[in-house]
Amino acid sequence: MTARATAEQKVIIVHDTTQFYYGVDSNRRGLGRSRKSNSTFFAHVSFAPSTHGYLRPLGVAALQTYVRNDELENEYARWAEGVSLTRKCLGNTRAIHLMDREVDDYTFMCKMVAESERFVIRSRNDRMLGEESEQPRLSDALNIIRGTLEREVQVTKRTDGDRPPALKKKHPVRASRIAQLAIGAAPVTLKKPSSRTKSAVAYGPRPDVFGGPGGNGALGLCTVDPSCSAGILNGAGTACCDPRCGACGGVGCQSYWDDPVNFTLTVNAACCQGNILASTRQCSNTRAPCKM
Repeated sequence: MTARATAEQKVIIVHDTTQFYYGVDSNRRGLGRSRKSNSTFFAHVSFAPSTHGYLRPLGVAALQTYVRNDELENEYARWAEGVSLTRKCLGNTRAIHLMDREVDDYTFMCKMVAESERFVIRSRNDRMLGEESEQPRLSDALNIIRGTLEREVQVTKRTDGDRPPALKKKHPVRASRIAQLAIGAAPVTLKKPSSRTKSAVAYGPRPDVFGGPGGNGALGLCTVDPSCSAGILNGAGTACCDPRCGACGGVGCQSYWDDPVNFTLTVNAACCQGNILASTRQCSNTRAPCKM
């Protein structure tokens, strides 16, 4: 695994946990409890796929197994331990760690930055931003991020299966489809939360602020915006302009926003309703600027 990772230009480590459970009548020893069975154990895997040319497995950088019982102190610690074990496995090869929203934790992110780790974490909380930020919350900052690239991806279907009712309500059934992703990034400063969660206890001390001009960023990703919630709707309700325009269409729309840095479209295409309506960008499959 170490030799294969060293030969790669970039190494991505995907961290996630999966559950193994046996029937309710199983008498296996050493296992723990879960919602489905009292004969369960969990595996937290740190998996490395190749990113050079095409995806292929490089190997497992770390594997942790645990059970939920009275001896388990804090299962959130597995995320930090997975990063530590991966670092030992890769040696001098640096990785980008991909993690799910369970680890959207202020203290954990501070720990990762302090250890010079690179990471992408799926957002779970609409966090407050630092006092010097122009926007009050993370969602506000994301709404004005302009996508700098787009990708089409296949979204798999979701069925009810044997999921609990709460998950069925939170994540309803969906059909498979092609989604168009718009991706952009901007630096943000996160405000230190007033409370300290159980997960935060597993990761150690935390500073008052996280992020800022040093490069820690929020990644905005929007597949569709059919109601123009992240943009500015024109008076006729037919065009959705970029949120940085301030207004959508009208005389002088070319000068609404004259800072097209890292901007894949011109300001005319972002703020002028005529150009938007003449384009092929539909809000049903992308985000602003688009036509309704």
